[in-house]
Amino acid sequence: MTNDELENLSRDIMALRRAVRKANPFLRSVVEIRDYAVISLILGFLVIAFCLASHFLIAAYGSFWATPAWWKLSSWIALAVFFGLGAIAKWLIIGKRAAETEKGATFFTVIQAMYGGVWANMNLPILVCIATVAAFAIRIGHPWYLIPAFGVFMGLACNAIALSVEAREYFLMGWYSLAAGLLSLFFIEEAPFVWTAIVLGGIFFVYGFSGMALSRRALPPAGAGNGR
Repeated sequence: MTNDELENLSRDIMALRRAVRKANPFLRSVVEIRDYAVISLILGFLVIAFCLASHFLIAAYGSFWATPAWWKLSSWIALAVFFGLGAIAKWLIIGKRAAETEKGATFFTVIQAMYGGVWANMNLPILVCIATVAAFAIRIGHPWYLIPAFGVFMGLACNAIALSVEAREYFLMGWYSLAAGLLSLFFIEEAPFVWTAIVLGGIFFVYGFSGMALSRRALPPAGAGNGR
């Protein structure tokens, strides 16, 4: 490695350290809210209920496409609605907490601090990998391999977030996601919905329970901000 390359690497490391020091207090204040854990537990229950019900229906009818049309339609709609409501709730909670933590901050301020800047060099490759593997799995006719791939890349993303906010629940979620994703790779074709429940439902549960145990803050009342 040449001197110029070493200097460039040193500058990149210093920039990353400055970004972490600048963003860390703000991000930690935003993420340490029990409301996230509650939402995560609810979503975990929904994912597992849907996946296990689908698994037993497939066992009874022979395939997912042979199950009653009303089940396929209503279950997917219900799951989409609950995930949508969960996303909206998280958006509102994050935006509210960000504004109370720092004057003028919004939901997008949190996204920029967590995923933008030098952190984009870690997060964007993960997103590219997920999209590429998803497209490949669908193209070769094995869409279930999306689940192991998602688990692995989710594990990497969670650990990246954990480094930026120093939150142990993200480390726990990241390592669980990585382990469950790799393990499901060997069995996903045999029982796809069971392993989807283990990977996706498990991720929500790990974050929910660890967040309830480790988060120190509940969502504060309006007007309790402490802008810096």
